[in-house]
Amino acid sequence: MSLYAGTGIRIRQGKNYYIDSSGTKHPINPANNGEKMQLRTHTIAWALWERWVKRNDVCDLVQNGLRVSAAVSLRTIIPGLALFSTEDMVLKWGSDLLADPKRDREERNTASYLPSHATKPLSRMSTDDVEFILALCDLLLPASSGLRNSLAFDSVLIQWLVQTAIESKVPDTDPDWAAKVQAERVRMIDELSASTGESKELLSDLLIEPDETQANIFTHAASSSTEPRNVISRAIFLLRLATLSVEKSLATSPGSPVSGWLLNWLDHIGIRSCTSDVNPSDLSADLQIAIDSHRSASFGKLPNELWEDPHAGNTYIISRADRSVAWSVLS
Repeated sequence: MSLYAGTGIRIRQGKNYYIDSSGTKHPINPANNGEKMQLRTHTIAWALWERWVKRNDVCDLVQNGLRVSAAVSLRTIIPGLALFSTEDMVLKWGSDLLADPKRDREERNTASYLPSHATKPLSRMSTDDVEFILALCDLLLPASSGLRNSLAFDSVLIQWLVQTAIESKVPDTDPDWAAKVQAERVRMIDELSASTGESKELLSDLLIEPDETQANIFTHAASSSTEPRNVISRAIFLLRLATLSVEKSLATSPGSPVSGWLLNWLDHIGIRSCTSDVNPSDLSADLQIAIDSHRSASFGKLPNELWEDPHAGNTYIISRADRSVAWSVLS
């Protein structure tokens, strides 16, 4: 609903509307056989998604907002990505919104009120689960490029798209697979350098093959599976899209009270005091310390030990992915 709101669409039970370019409000009242329907919040959110991803401003937000450097954005590299479509990518990563509303509602009710697992032992958290969560948090840290309001997510996504496109051009069975993949990467970097003016050396550093653990997150997101890791991986994409949307709105409306509201919200949830002189961008250091601490720890019984001393404080920091608003929007 945050993403919709950023493009002038208000989702509210029985009072859905959109605002056009002139600022005029129009109610959204879908009709069925001539009769207006009052759609539930979930139902209309699902119904709008396939149409929303086709908006020009949505494609522009994704293509220009995601960057590896000031000169190289997703839009810049799209010509080198075979059969790539921004619309298809956003549609797929929001696929959890495309489920049959009636079936989804029934499944949620069944899971809530008729839990099949009530008489069965539950699965336990593993160290692999912890590393998956830490890899997600890695993506929410500031980008190494130093670009204002950029996240590591942006660079790794573009690296993953480049790597996927390059590998798709060389058959897996090719005996010279590694050499041809490297040659294809060099060719792409040469073309990008010529079109953007960025040095080949810098582009070679920026468009490296992504870390396998982080790359797997994007592979999970692109899959249609509804397993927890797949759904969470898609959710992190939607979170990033939402922060890009808010950042863009603040840039076009510098007098907006939203920045103050967000600072008050960070104070309310205990991340940054309104009286603090700490720059919001510096709050990412707390997340980095928490990630490093958990990676170096040797956990026994999970998840119990995550919430025991000396790990509880860092676990809380990691559990609040929304703290990335501080450095992805307000820095």
